[in-house]
Amino acid sequence: MQFVSLPVEIIALILDSLDDVDLLKATIVSKKLREIVQNSSKFQYAIELEKRRMACLISEPATPTYASRLDNLRSTERAWKTLNWRGKHSLTFPPSGTIYDFVGGVYAMGQENEVRQLTTSISFMELPSTANMPEPRSWTCCLPDIIVVDFTMDPSQNLLVLVALAGPSSPHLYEVHLRSLTTDDVHPLAPMPVLPYLSKSGPDLSSVASVRIQIAGDLLALLVKEIEESVTAHLEIWDWIHNPQVSVKMTRRSGIEDFTFITPDAFLLVRPAGSLEVYTFPNPITENSAPINKFNYGFPALSDGYMYWYMNLSTNPTTWSAPRSGNNPGEQLYCPRPEDRIYVCTVCVFDPAADDAQRVHCFVFFFNAYSLLYPPEEWTPNAAIRGSRARKHTSSRYAYPYPGHTTTVQEHSSAGTLSTSSRQIHHPSHPSSNDAISSLFYTISTSARLLDDVPISTPSLPYPSHPLNLPEFMRPKVIHTPLNISWSTWGPPSTRWFPECLNSDWQHSVYGMRTVDSVRPELLLQLQSRHREGGVNTLAIRPVDYHTTSPVAEGHHDPDTSFITDPPIEEHIIPPRCIRLRDYNPYSIWECLREQEERGQSESEGGEGKEKTSCMMWGAPRVVKEATSLETRGVFIGDVESRLPYVEVLSKETFKVTDVMMDQCRLLLLQRGFTGVLEHVDILTM
Repeated sequence: MQFVSLPVEIIALILDSLDDVDLLKATIVSKKLREIVQNSSKFQYAIELEKRRMACLISEPATPTYASRLDNLRSTERAWKTLNWRGKHSLTFPPSGTIYDFVGGVYAMGQENEVRQLTTSISFMELPSTANMPEPRSWTCCLPDIIVVDFTMDPSQNLLVLVALAGPSSPHLYEVHLRSLTTDDVHPLAPMPVLPYLSKSGPDLSSVASVRIQIAGDLLALLVKEIEESVTAHLEIWDWIHNPQVSVKMTRRSGIEDFTFITPDAFLLVRPAGSLEVYTFPNPITENSAPINKFNYGFPALSDGYMYWYMNLSTNPTTWSAPRSGNNPGEQLYCPRPEDRIYVCTVCVFDPAADDAQRVHCFVFFFNAYSLLYPPEEWTPNAAIRGSRARKHTSSRYAYPYPGHTTTVQEHSSAGTLSTSSRQIHHPSHPSSNDAISSLFYTISTSARLLDDVPISTPSLPYPSHPLNLPEFMRPKVIHTPLNISWSTWGPPSTRWFPECLNSDWQHSVYGMRTVDSVRPELLLQLQSRHREGGVNTLAIRPVDYHTTSPVAEGHHDPDTSFITDPPIEEHIIPPRCIRLRDYNPYSIWECLREQEERGQSESEGGEGKEKTSCMMWGAPRVVKEATSLETRGVFIGDVESRLPYVEVLSKETFKVTDVMMDQCRLLLLQRGFTGVLEHVDILTM
């Protein structure tokens, strides 16, 4: 009896046991299997998640139905594709301080004491996620007893983390407070409600250092960039739920500019000398230990006399942190997969010899950090290293976190959310460096690299007893030599560079594989006119005057922008700007190219079709896949080439906006006054 002759119910049950890639392959085996998959909303939802590089957040059996989930996913993706939002909300916030955060649909802002400018309370607001949501819920957390330096939160775990200066009698410099986000009580899952950070080696701090704090599930990390007015930086990572008494620690006397998690046992640093460094550490964290430097990735070489001045990293959502899930308003059904997230690195270069108005030159580039943790074969000629890093692909079909984890779920009745604790770590495969177009991929509309990721087997070797079983003084001292990878090897094919400016905290916001910023439309019209006149595929920069907040002309990705000057702006007047979205998802790129071909506007065609594709059209996505050369005007030794492909779309409507934020289903358009105080927020729901 042939397989396709079995009853449809039995075939569907068998297909349901396949992973995503095999399910997609089954659609080209026979017409009957293809028909079964196409007629099943459950299978179509799994395929759509795979296309969009998303992971399911709710398990079976659960509501809503697969048909409604599929409709929600497709309609949201269509809205992002053309920046055609379905709802708009306008909110006015009370005057806020200098620290704020936006995580999991909750916007938080510190309120400062007018006398000492210290954060005395934090106000929270749950933002609308649909066009017809009721008024958002808001609440306030008072902080009368501690001096808060910074804070962050994780609404999915009902967690608020406060970084505060330790008291005069404390032997430590800082304290990390773990509280409930909604009640301001000690968090019920925290064995230690206050984590001490850094022992004092002298008098109390005379000034507050720059800090960075990040939550990734059970992990909590704090970076202090300057310790006691020196360039020494200290990073510490705790498992705040299971074993907060011990931690992973590292100190760098030459400084750390920024960090971010990549996986639950790896993180990324950006160093002042101009490099990205990948570190791994043991998880679960069972004792005090130091991370291991695996890879170092160089930046483009600076010209003589220049030095790096400021650099930072960001991604959203934080790796391995699952948003609130469910079918209630404001709760998500899916989220970006951990291995499919774009990271942003802002780089500012300082020229001490130049005039004040010409000293700082700023850039931003985008990349996928998983390619740095699991570099492709062409970056590392050592076959043994490649084989040891091959991993199985992460499935989109199963509730997050994925099979292979041992999951502990704790209900928080006060917040109505779930906290997920992942104790076994499963690493997805490294992304392909080129995302080559595969006929099978485009036949079944999934990722080419998923089909090409075949783990390389390595011979099993006998290992001695684990050294951690020995007393510490008897353990062998292992020296790990990181693999240094030059910019010319990894940079051009894996990044996309643009000019940057310093007049906004959120010049570029990112979520999953998408990034968003704002740009003045008259500048884009000048760019388009220049392109029609024969502009070259070069990005030019202008130095930034870091003593003022006046707008700076944004570069774009096609012609030379050096001729552009900002139109005159009256003082305190915010000029209208349009929203610019870039999507680095390989499927989105292929989908846009296919639609252009169907309309006779592919880039391979000449004449009128080619001109329409090359020029910017508001509300119409277009693909940028050719290499661009960032004209750095002597900042780097040579121009910076990059060719990470993406799809770009510009909004038809303009807004008075200074900062832009985004998440799964929202755009936040923030309007700040001349002094930087938040005055108004428009929320666009997709």
